[in-house]
Amino acid sequence: MRPIFTEFQRAAATCLLVSFLLIPPATSCPQTAATNTVDEFIHQLSADAPNARCEAIVALERLGADAVSAAPLLVPLLSNNFPAAAAGRAACVSDFAERALLAIGEPAVPALIAGLQNDDALVRRRCGDLLGVIKSNDAIAVLVARLSDKDRDVAVGASVALSRLGQPAVDSLVNLLQDSLPKIPSDRDTLVTNLIRGNRVEIVSGPNASSLLQACGCAIDALGQIDDDRTVEPLLQALGGDSLHLRRAAAQALHRRSIIPGSSPEFLSREDVVSRLVAALITGDETMRRMVLALLKRCPRSAMEPVLAALQSTDSGKRQAAFDACSSIFDDPRVAAAAMERLTFEDDLLTENGNFEGVSSAIHYLSAHHNADGEW
Repeated sequence: MRPIFTEFQRAAATCLLVSFLLIPPATSCPQTAATNTVDEFIHQLSADAPNARCEAIVALERLGADAVSAAPLLVPLLSNNFPAAAAGRAACVSDFAERALLAIGEPAVPALIAGLQNDDALVRRRCGDLLGVIKSNDAIAVLVARLSDKDRDVAVGASVALSRLGQPAVDSLVNLLQDSLPKIPSDRDTLVTNLIRGNRVEIVSGPNASSLLQACGCAIDALGQIDDDRTVEPLLQALGGDSLHLRRAAAQALHRRSIIPGSSPEFLSREDVVSRLVAALITGDETMRRMVLALLKRCPRSAMEPVLAALQSTDSGKRQAAFDACSSIFDDPRVAAAAMERLTFEDDLLTENGNFEGVSSAIHYLSAHHNADGEW
């Protein structure tokens, strides 16, 4: 019988088997190669030529999350505005670094959080922007801390980032306001202090405002862009506070809160909210009053009882606010009729302080609903 294998064939098969067993697993090759590649690109980040540096950054961008070890070195480059070109694109070094960090995504968050402590304000601001885009809840606490940053652009950027994070950031922002609002001095106290020191009055609400006032203002701005019922009460508290700067910010935030696309601002249906809005008309300046009146226009007519009741108040300031509200927001004839029924025209009301503007504007507007039959 003819043997199946000759001696030569047996030897060849044995050699082939041994060679196959000696080959390392294929799965380990790409990983080692990728690691070596990232290390090479990281080394190129220190190149003198901006274009060569950006070529390495673009390569890291393509690797995405695999390039996470490069994130701490990319963060300082966020302030490098030297023009460069790479991969057919022309931009600044900082722009290339920003795109690479976005491509790395969530794994880059620790490096970006550390970047919020960088001495360079531009690095801090861009790290805040990136954290808002990536939307990592791990960054909430450090972003809230940046609301009092000495550089106002950094604080505003942190506020925008927190608004992008949305509902998970609400509790931290509310806690900041609840802790800080009682510590904010009234406008009168701050003005007197500044006059004694010979400072400019603009320091109360201008770009050089105290860090506490700045932090509260930025927190209010962030809350005004988040669709969450928990934002309403702290904003109303700020609206009725002692600082005109924060009252303005709260009025604007409440208005933004009421027009968020897809939101349902049910808080405007509450009479207690309407009552506090009317009270805010008394304490605000013209800028704030316009925003509050814009809010009242969005309130349903069923919630207008506090406005109507204020027409008969013994407080002249509250009556004036009610008249202003009547002349500005009542465009429903039935509501206008109800308002006219509440109006009282005693001599002291018409002549008090020689101010007829509120009464006359209300009467003028309400008279527009008078029809030919003498009905309202």
